Amino acid sequence: MRLRHVGERERFVRWLIFTLLAAAAGAAVYAMTQPQPLEPPAVFSPAAQVDAHRCAECHSTLYEEFQKAPHRFTLRPGNDSELIERFRGQSIDLFNDTYQFDKVQGMLQVSAKAFPGRRSVDWIFGSGHHALTPVTLLENPRGETEMFQFHASWYPDHGLGLTPGSMAQGETASIGLHHSATETLQCFGCHSTFLAVENGQLDLNRSVVGVTCARCHPGAARHADSEGELPTAVDWKALSPLDSINRCGECHRRIEEFTQDELTTENQLLIRFAPVGLALSPCFQSQAEASRSVRMDCITCHDPHRPAATDPAYYAQRCNTCHAPSQADSTPCPVRPQGSDCLTCHMPKVKTSDYLAFTDHWIRVREPEKAKAFHAVPSK
Repeated sequence: MRLRHVGERERFVRWLIFTLLAAAAGAAVYAMTQPQPLEPPAVFSPAAQVDAHRCAECHSTLYEEFQKAPHRFTLRPGNDSELIERFRGQSIDLFNDTYQFDKVQGMLQVSAKAFPGRRSVDWIFGSGHHALTPVTLLENPRGETEMFQFHASWYPDHGLGLTPGSMAQGETASIGLHHSATETLQCFGCHSTFLAVENGQLDLNRSVVGVTCARCHPGAARHADSEGELPTAVDWKALSPLDSINRCGECHRRIEEFTQDELTTENQLLIRFAPVGLALSPCFQSQAEASRSVRMDCITCHDPHRPAATDPAYYAQRCNTCHAPSQADSTPCPVRPQGSDCLTCHMPKVKTSDYLAFTDHWIRVREPEKAKAFHAVPSK
């Protein structure tokens, strides 16, 4: 779930509309090419309802590879058989209460002393690569959809554990962390391709959940209807590096969403938001130099159609595009052979909670003392 740094309504409006990079984000980032206006996310546009199978007619290889990509599994219903098996029969003690997950009439349900009876798990957020977080939906007096994010999430290396954000609940027994209608739309919006919404009420039967082709390629329906004659609305290759990472930042956060005081290496919250760290990196900012011809953005290292690579040598190869010993301005690595593993020192995995670790995309030379303070763990 996204963390709240500003008022929820202001955050939601900022999420829906495009903005230029704020001056407080730093003069170094502004030295780069100014971002071009970006259209708002297409998640509320009926044009995003294109069936991904149509894309497969011409892009069969990409379509097949994408079936294993984490983005496709960012949101699944509570009756998903695979996910039910992850949770059923498990329990966890939290806040002087026991949260028990069981399968009842084909649905995953939760029981605890904090609330009467059982509550259904309506949807589960996350691909399972980092975590799976179950939620239950409700309708407020205005007819808008709201949700509770259960206190217990599933982690691949641990099983059930405390959900990030639930720490704010203290020792108060409750069903979970409550999200307003605005926040609920925001959460579902980042984990979906198309959301059917009327007067604040979600119609998930008509929605396209999970991130599929049209979310990153708006205009895909028109493109398919024309049998490829008409382009999609976004040409990723034509975007500036900053515009490109801001596209990913629609959900993974953008640098202008933070104040200058928050953009520090001591702020561990930034580790969760890769586009923010990348925008602060000297490697990214140096693209403003006239002599730099190599492009760097999220898709330099990550193909969104496939699971992320896990071999350190793969990423070292990307680093060596600019930092190979043959480069005139290359600095020899004093720690290990050039090109073997750059990530452990410059982009380590960092623990952000007891069960979560993310790769820190703020690429830099770290002092050993600060690395220890950030609880760095070896990259995989």
